[in-house]
Amino acid sequence: MRKSAADFYNQGVRFAQSGDPGDAIAEFRSAINADPEDSQLYWALGNALDDLGQFDEAVNAYRVGLKLRSDDANLLYNLAHTLDDLGKHEEALAVYTRLLTLSPTDQVAQNDIGTVYLGMGDLDAAADAYRKSIAISDNAMAHRNLGYVLLQLGQIEDAFNEVRSALRLDPRNARGFSLLGSILEEKGDLAGAIRAHTKALTINPSEAVSLADLPRITWEIGRKAKAIAQYERSLSQLPDDSDTAFDYGLALLERKQYRKALKLFGKLVKTHPVDAMIWRQLGLAYEHNNKLDDALRCYLEGLKLQPGSSMLHNDLGVLYEALGQIEDAKTEFRAAISLEPGNEKARINLKAIEA
Repeated sequence: MRKSAADFYNQGVRFAQSGDPGDAIAEFRSAINADPEDSQLYWALGNALDDLGQFDEAVNAYRVGLKLRSDDANLLYNLAHTLDDLGKHEEALAVYTRLLTLSPTDQVAQNDIGTVYLGMGDLDAAADAYRKSIAISDNAMAHRNLGYVLLQLGQIEDAFNEVRSALRLDPRNARGFSLLGSILEEKGDLAGAIRAHTKALTINPSEAVSLADLPRITWEIGRKAKAIAQYERSLSQLPDDSDTAFDYGLALLERKQYRKALKLFGKLVKTHPVDAMIWRQLGLAYEHNNKLDDALRCYLEGLKLQPGSSMLHNDLGVLYEALGQIEDAKTEFRAAISLEPGNEKARINLKAIEA
């Protein structure tokens, strides 16, 4: 018995739901071959292509579907979203505007317009769009997003009030608590920031901003042992977060956990080989592990990348002094001072070596 478009479509849906977009695409294409006039099939195909990251093909599928049914809100919404993912912000805005013409009270589309403007760097337009979404219907997402934009604009109290509104509407909004943590840190309330980030992670243990910020703030208030444990938890969730890993490495050096620091910065430098400051920290870790030749190699590599670094010249001078290369040490201390006359460490080191 020959399969119908509905048969192919239903099988494609099953594949998509089981996390197999490749087979879903094949089924949806077969459904379209059986019934090329059904706009719903192009929507389904576009979604599966989008899931595979084949965004241009997804856009094409949505556009074909819209030729068949120009007022299909699902096709318009997904087309706009995918165009935005491709960085085609102006095209995305045009599609969202078309969608709002069909459905003027679509608060989600209005909120998404704000997010498109945010991606374009137009913070004022983004704020205006989020306010329009709230005017359509009070909603936590738009309040939270408006709070984020206001924070970027430096309007701290207004940002705080918007996030409070978001959390009133949705007390389980992990991103809201995470943003509240960022705002409270900006206000200087570090204890409050810690509570907010902790709440965010209680709701969603994978909340990325809170995973990154909580250990850093905990370290700042002097709870260093706890911060170390938090860094380890965060990096287990965010293994590719180089900024958090770098901060963790600095913490390890300060806590004199030199072997751990050496391992961490050794890993970081492999993924960020042109970052002079990572080479510097790796050099310090080698030096603390009494591997002076390796430390020398790291400092020199860092200076190749950033020859104007007063810190690296001073570090190299200290190392040369430890190696007994006194004239080389003096040269490096003088270079550090020349680059940064206010580098007191280099001045003290030069004065001591010349005494």
